[in-house]
Amino acid sequence: MIDGSLHQLHYINGRYELHPMHRIRPEGVDSERFSYDFEESPLEKVFPGQGIYLFFNKGNSTLIFLGLNDPIHEYLYLELRKYMTDLGFSISDWIVISINFHEDINYDNWINVPWLQWSSKCNFLKNTLFEWTEDHIKYLKEKERNFNLLSFNRTNKKPREEFIEEIVRRNLWDTSLISVHWPIKGLEDYTPNALDYSVEYSQGPHTDYYLNKKDIGQDDLSIDAKTVVYSIPFELLENVFFMVVAESWFGEGVDNKVLSVSEKSFKALVSTPFISFGNMGMLKYLKTQGFKTSSHMFDESYDDIADNTKRFLFVMNEIEKFCQLSYDEKKEKYIKSFDNILHNQKVLLNTPGTLIIDQSENERKYFILEVLKKNRMKIIKESK
Repeated sequence: MIDGSLHQLHYINGRYELHPMHRIRPEGVDSERFSYDFEESPLEKVFPGQGIYLFFNKGNSTLIFLGLNDPIHEYLYLELRKYMTDLGFSISDWIVISINFHEDINYDNWINVPWLQWSSKCNFLKNTLFEWTEDHIKYLKEKERNFNLLSFNRTNKKPREEFIEEIVRRNLWDTSLISVHWPIKGLEDYTPNALDYSVEYSQGPHTDYYLNKKDIGQDDLSIDAKTVVYSIPFELLENVFFMVVAESWFGEGVDNKVLSVSEKSFKALVSTPFISFGNMGMLKYLKTQGFKTSSHMFDESYDDIADNTKRFLFVMNEIEKFCQLSYDEKKEKYIKSFDNILHNQKVLLNTPGTLIIDQSENERKYFILEVLKKNRMKIIKESK
């Protein structure tokens, strides 16, 4: 039967050791090793560089491979399956819990869960005003805007870099609020650029601290990096009509069989109209979860385009097309968005799962146990 006997496995001194789940690290385990248990372990060969956690549920003798920070790829699952089979484990002895909702992936011991949707709910409630008041809605509708779009780009990914290059090439930079936390060759006059928080950028022996802000009437927008990831940037949103979400996964290479949605999209869903650079089918998935998107603002047929280059250019053309509208046309479309935004706030608030505001190891423990309870007929090997 399922119980609370959930333990985490740590690779220490050449072997895996079992430790009860708690916030205090086992003696002799530093924080990095505590978080990424596969580092320097045999399983690092199977999941290289992945933030995968390994647990053992004593109640039913089940090994649990937990990947909640990034979606697990199918080819990695197949490698793990071979690895476990070679070690003598049967399929019923272990499970994978991931955030990869690609409809073509279906294995008996692979469960996908809306972790980032659930954790976004918890963190938004902790860090920011979430449900808007009538006064706040009135203010947003009446506020004059000096820019068209907002986009956060913290880590360097090829589609994000191409997006910035296109924004500059199409002369849209001056009417955009865009964070780019790395230098782009040929765009030294534009990057790096930060709107959300100060960033330390190191190159060679020199370190530069920068916070380049356009004049949007704010004295200081610099806040803690973790806070800005899980907060609604009202002081920026009130100056734009929409957000461009540059998702973590765009379908490049092995990512063509990844369908996942990060906190970036949930932030946009509950605060502003948006258009996305993401994997094909992302908007379709969000709609299955009850969310409403921005079809009144953009032609969202880009979500059905399999070719990454064509999908990218389609999104860029939609961005440019909106930016070329008159101010009154933009404002009219923006105001029509509020029914969707308020609807999405309620959907996110109603995301199933125990509300745990504290980010801790206990948070993962409770989440895993809830997943196991909901999927017991599929994956649990009952103990006798």
